Amino acid sequence: NRTGHSRVTLNRTGHSRTTLNRTGQSRVTWNRTGQSRVTLNRTGQSRVTLNRTGQSRVTLNRTGQSRVTLNRTGQSRVTLNRTGQSRVTLNRTGQSRVTLNR
Repeated sequence: NRTGHSRVTLNRTGHSRTTLNRTGQSRVTWNRTGQSRVTLNRTGQSRVTLNRTGQSRVTLNRTGQSRVTLNRTGQSRVTLNRTGQSRVTLNRTGQSRVTLNR
């Protein structure tokens, strides 16, 4: 609420939902399958979400520098291609297109 305290409630499926108020930094919610989703607010830097298969996806916000996603085989989609080689390309300014996009 406005005083900065956390609100904890149980939804219809009995899972818990914890959300901080407008000044809070994080939101944690358990969905129907019991998987956790953690998302930082507008000032936060990262978002971590587990999908249905338990794979992790980490993405930085607009000011972030990189995006890392694990595919089904656990390889990094950002850095490894099908042959397992590093897929890094420098742009005109010499920055890494994979890790320094905006």
